[in-house]
Amino acid sequence: MSNWEDFEHGVLRSKDLAEITGTTVRAIRHYLQLGVLEEPPRDSNGYRRFNAAHVVQVLRIKMLAESGTSLKHISSIFAAEGILTASDLDAIDNELARKESQLRAQRRALKALKGSHLADSRLSKTAQFDADVGLMIASTNELPAQTKQEINEVLNNPEIQQHSAALMQAFESLEHQETISSDAADVIAQKAANFYSLLVGQVHKVSPVADNLLLDLVEELRQQRLSPAQSIVWEKFLKLVED
Repeated sequence: MSNWEDFEHGVLRSKDLAEITGTTVRAIRHYLQLGVLEEPPRDSNGYRRFNAAHVVQVLRIKMLAESGTSLKHISSIFAAEGILTASDLDAIDNELARKESQLRAQRRALKALKGSHLADSRLSKTAQFDADVGLMIASTNELPAQTKQEINEVLNNPEIQQHSAALMQAFESLEHQETISSDAADVIAQKAANFYSLLVGQVHKVSPVADNLLLDLVEELRQQRLSPAQSIVWEKFLKLVED
């Protein structure tokens, strides 16, 4: 506990001030270094001598910091005799709104990261290809934000997910095949084209299939990831979509 007799005589050292205000000596020193907390006089031994005014000041710093105010802003408030104005409160509120928006964006990014199965060794090469394509669609600037949002909503539709799972199973079965008959490739390619049409039909704005940088990136990824048999199906699918 702090020595309250010392407190009454205005002799509070850093550890006493930290204990009384519920902060730390490190925080006190940080406030002093930033100029947020007024530098106190020192005694003959070189120790800082804090007083009741410093206690109040630290408590106010804590209150403002806990409300989301930056130490830089707190410093400017104290430079104006420590008087909080309506504009100060509006600035604090705006900063909190910005931080809330940033936090929501970070949580969305984390959710997308969880759903993308990045470098998940448990996934097949085909499923990883599908996840990586989805990541490019969601995270590049090649599609309008509204389009990406609509695609995400459509893909979360249970009926769409059922079609997607069936298509993935058929495509995944070719993962280790070097070749496939033309008729068998046509069947799977047509299923993929039907799924594409179903997806596009529920999205209001879709970038053209031709001359799209996103498709070029997907094609590069396809060459790296898919088996020869899957590539045959993929090329047939693209021809159906382009036609």
